[in-house]
Amino acid sequence: RRGGGGDHRTSAALLAADRRFVGYREKASNAQLDEPTANAGSGNWTRFARDLDAVRGFYNGPKNGAPWCDVFVDACFYYASGEDRDAALYALCQPLNSAGAGCLYSADYYKKAGRWTQTPVEGAQIFFSYAPGEISHTGIVEAVNAATVTTIEGNSGDCVARRVYHRFDDRIVGYGLPRYDDGPSQSASPTAPPEGEPRTEQATEGEPRTYTVKAGDTIWGIARAHGLTMSALAELNGISVNAVIHPGDVLTVGMPGASPRPTEDETPGVEALSLEERVAALEKAVAALRAGRSVTDDCLI
Repeated sequence: RRGGGGDHRTSAALLAADRRFVGYREKASNAQLDEPTANAGSGNWTRFARDLDAVRGFYNGPKNGAPWCDVFVDACFYYASGEDRDAALYALCQPLNSAGAGCLYSADYYKKAGRWTQTPVEGAQIFFSYAPGEISHTGIVEAVNAATVTTIEGNSGDCVARRVYHRFDDRIVGYGLPRYDDGPSQSASPTAPPEGEPRTEQATEGEPRTYTVKAGDTIWGIARAHGLTMSALAELNGISVNAVIHPGDVLTVGMPGASPRPTEDETPGVEALSLEERVAALEKAVAALRAGRSVTDDCLI
């Protein structure tokens, strides 16, 4: 364990740190930062940025007075680790002098560490986008069920607030999986599958089944392998059927008690197929024509 975080670096400790600040309001000026509601305003002044600004090497520069949703998350990791800088940064997958006060950079650190998923997990860091190509808000997942995701977020209405979202809300772009001493890494860490083998994560009772994307995978291929239509797979993960997926992404491929949907009624568009799948479909169509048979749907490209 880097930094000696010990038993402090757990999802339970992190959520306890988050919960105790619900209702805290950002300040109009750099005063009364420790008071939960005094000096309330929209100046982006908080105890969270003050505390991390005082930790040498945590960030790449001062953050107090700047938007603070990701600073709140980072500060809670710092508090939960027993104010151990290295343990907090390690859990967040961030380097020294981190740029992780910015949501886009924070998400990228998880992606580079192979700890990015589309499946919500308690204790994961949730990321939101409100415009194409950007990631502009974040929080911590407090609870998950089949329909909703409950979060605790800083800088949400100028305060720390608890929010509830539909789990397929199209503003949710993904989740970072922190390195805890306990989960979520044990239940949802996107580990690479053995060479040449698809991997479906075995879920415990009551949890969704997941699949870790490997090189060459397509939405159509993953859906077909798990008895789903592309539309059903996209709906499960809050993405479009034309979404770009990357090796290491974790997709939900089944919910507890759900039966697979038939796939015969859906033919993929050309953009959903890999090059190898297009070639195979073309060869099948040519063979059918040479044999004087009609071309069936699974030959179409």
